[in-house]
Amino acid sequence: MSDFSYRLLSQLIEFPCPQCGYVVETQLLDVHTQAYRRCRCCYTLIHLIDSGGSVHGAIEDVKNSLRGLFE
Repeated sequence: MSDFSYRLLSQLIEFPCPQCGYVVETQLLDVHTQAYRRCRCCYTLIHLIDSGGSVHGAIEDVKNSLRGLFE
């Protein structure tokens, strides 16, 4: 994994807990790998699902755009 990919996937994102609305923070990598996270407020186990591969596609789009800048 390139340094750029690592930095992109380590970016923090926030989303509301589907149970209580508490703002949960996680890395983009967790969404990319469809990991599980637990809400720190109500302890609901949340499965992060990349519906339709949108996160994967967006990461590839950014990498391709940057690659084009340096060619």
